[in-house]
Amino acid sequence: MRHASGVGARRARHALRAACAGIALAAGIAAAASGDTDADAAVARLAARAAQQPDDLALQWIALIGDRDSSSAARTVMRLQRREPRNAAAWALSLAVPGTGTDERTALSHMARGTVYDEHQGTAARAIAAELRAAGVVDDVNRRAWLAADSGSLAGHLFATCAPRGAEPRGSLRTACTAAMHVVFRRSTDLSTIANAQRVLRALHALDGREHERARRIAWWRDTTDRRIDYDDALERAWFDALVASDDAPATLEAFARRFGASDPPPDWRWPPPDAPVDPPVIH
Repeated sequence: MRHASGVGARRARHALRAACAGIALAAGIAAAASGDTDADAAVARLAARAAQQPDDLALQWIALIGDRDSSSAARTVMRLQRREPRNAAAWALSLAVPGTGTDERTALSHMARGTVYDEHQGTAARAIAAELRAAGVVDDVNRRAWLAADSGSLAGHLFATCAPRGAEPRGSLRTACTAAMHVVFRRSTDLSTIANAQRVLRALHALDGREHERARRIAWWRDTTDRRIDYDDALERAWFDALVASDDAPATLEAFARRFGASDPPPDWRWPPPDAPVDPPVIH
């Protein structure tokens, strides 16, 4: 059944806007908190299989949705790091999960050498959707699966580590954070992660021209899509269907914008406005 409560509906609306606007929804939560008991149960069933299927990457990432503090969570993170040594997202997990034996500077150093930043959210959402359907759930499956997968993102700990404090960044980690954040911004295919990475890079005065252009293009597609999708149930459902089917949210966003008639951003379309403040990452 579709989220019946106002809270559930508002969460779905907020998640949609967050996916377009780049707000990190539930980074660093201690337990699955999608607000959907069917989805949470599906996550729990999948997580229970992770130990028996250590080669299933999606299950390993799903296992972390509801558990980041136990010794088993630390073992899961270390297993992911061995399996994906060039995935910066796997090393970012050491900033959120205690007991992995990797300190902040070492984790950031591994991230800076990464060739991808992939939390496997699309893969996890597809697994959760399949589990929901196997349990007989038929309504809004993809939206509910995406929200459940998104609720487990631990990326907020990365942004909290690297975000400037007051007038000055954390000087001891500034170089390491800058190098890692370039990889996150350039290699991530998640809109929230990209948006928060660019905020940190801007605050560090390290956003280069190529990165600024990527941020400008995403903002252009977002501006077009936000106005069409927001509070339109059919388009909202189509958006979540597309997100779950794709492993590249910026490409999905651009496809939606072009579907609504958007062309490439004009050369004189400026983003952000000259007087726009440098906002800190939004971490809940």
